[in-house]
Amino acid sequence: ADESNIGLSAIPDFGAKYLAAVSRGTQVLQDPYLFTHWQDLIGGGGVYGSSLPEEEIQFRIFSAIAAGTIFNFDASTSKGYMTGSLFSAVDARRPWLQKAVSMPWAALVVSEPTRQFYGRGDPVNLYMNNCFGYYAALLEQHIPVDLITHTDLRAGMASNYKVLILPNTACMSNADITAVRNFVTAGGGL
Repeated sequence: ADESNIGLSAIPDFGAKYLAAVSRGTQVLQDPYLFTHWQDLIGGGGVYGSSLPEEEIQFRIFSAIAAGTIFNFDASTSKGYMTGSLFSAVDARRPWLQKAVSMPWAALVVSEPTRQFYGRGDPVNLYMNNCFGYYAALLEQHIPVDLITHTDLRAGMASNYKVLILPNTACMSNADITAVRNFVTAGGGL
């Protein structure tokens, strides 16, 4: 399964933040997933299109930018007429988008070892859906959350946050456990 597409279609922001987390310090080009159903890909006689309203497309593109990725919007799609207005909307918000940083409050650990080993054979259902669910719940309640990797956890990045979330994280090294223990000992919530 293409987990990145599932993340982008279920929660556009998750996909953008996941790409930003695994590529720390590197600019990422992302195609915001602009479909609500697979029928959008093949509907209309094979026309590449989207049934999403313009506001949702704009939200997904702004989410990608806010997460630190560069969006790629294909002007040849059925929503291609939006290209000019999207660039104008981004340009009008330039002062708030440039060098913007996330408000650290909660960090959700997306564990590659758990995805690969615990989720082996069905990583989406066994692990990633837990990440999507926690993320969606926080997003819907307007609670600021960033995604961090197990490598970030070991590097002490959790200390930047008040709360650490380990959604069904089943594979942790001794270094991971020590990092979590240190975070909680320093007053962080788990």
